[in-house]
Amino acid sequence: MTMTTSSPPSWAHVGQRMSAARVALGRSLEWLAERTKLPVSELLRLEAGQREFRASELSRIAGALALGVEWFMTESPPAVRSLRADRMEGPRVARFDLLLEGLARDVELLRSLGTLQAETISTPAPVRGSLEDTERVARDVRQRLDVGTGPLIDLDRAAEKLGVHTLCLRLDPREPDGAYVALEGGGVVIVNGVQPPGRRRFTLAHELGHHVFQDQYSTDWLGAGSQDAEKVINAFAVHLLLPRDSLVARWQQLAPTHEPRMALLIVAVEYRVSWSVACAQCERFHLIEEAQHEALTAWSPSRADYMEMGLRIEEELVPPSLSPMFTRAVVSAYRTNRLTGNRAIEMLRGTLELAELPSSDDVPLQAYLSELEAP
Repeated sequence: MTMTTSSPPSWAHVGQRMSAARVALGRSLEWLAERTKLPVSELLRLEAGQREFRASELSRIAGALALGVEWFMTESPPAVRSLRADRMEGPRVARFDLLLEGLARDVELLRSLGTLQAETISTPAPVRGSLEDTERVARDVRQRLDVGTGPLIDLDRAAEKLGVHTLCLRLDPREPDGAYVALEGGGVVIVNGVQPPGRRRFTLAHELGHHVFQDQYSTDWLGAGSQDAEKVINAFAVHLLLPRDSLVARWQQLAPTHEPRMALLIVAVEYRVSWSVACAQCERFHLIEEAQHEALTAWSPSRADYMEMGLRIEEELVPPSLSPMFTRAVVSAYRTNRLTGNRAIEMLRGTLELAELPSSDDVPLQAYLSELEAP
């Protein structure tokens, strides 16, 4: 998938992009007029494509909306959102897609600058609608990642081995849990950081399922529709985080000396999953009975319960956070003068301050000329 248009965009296209960004961010024309010092009447004409943009106008509008100028000149990539958000529509989802698109563009920019390499690890062929097959696919993915069968720690690092880069931001609780968009040779994921730690990891695992099953354009391979697709992807996420062989072996170690509730607490902490996921997977593998599962699921452990067991929840995807290969690529591009400091900070999305950037290298003019002359 390419994210650039094959010919220069029309002013009507730029105006449509301007309107879409403003609405997605929940900003009024009056708000934009105040920040750009442009009359509302002129902004209306620009959005309607009734006149050309001046460079200074587009720069001010882009700055007010916290977008790069290039965003207005290109097409949006097709996004696949998690349907666990009950098919949400409207401004909140539009804003979520705007964030997703921005991250996708940054990934492609870093690739073009040569500081971020596309990953080469292949993923298994997509399953054809069998919930049972998801366990095999999850096992195959873990083998390709070379992470063994135990707890999968640092899930965002593992995702980058598949070419998927992650951004976790604390957003409105009413916004989707997560979203994924496919890029050539990989993809990007946004995770809503307002969720509890285990839920954040499950969301990322779920969105990796969209990547692995290659369903970004259609879910027809399931036959019954997108709701069944979500069930398959949810099952994949659970098996990826809590694989059968490892979980059963760990349970056999815990069961002789711990009652089920305490054993489940340990499992949830060690595998960094939510309480509900731990209960469901243990019931699926017949480690606890159905009646036990119902009773245990209804009991939501408190922080005191974990502390009483001497357990500490290690959080991942703490907002704001970006996956490590992406942040390394941004800093590298800045150090070698491929990005300005302000652009680098914009791409790092609150994970670093301008004063914290390392000093950039002195690059001779000839180096720039050679890059421009390169085929």
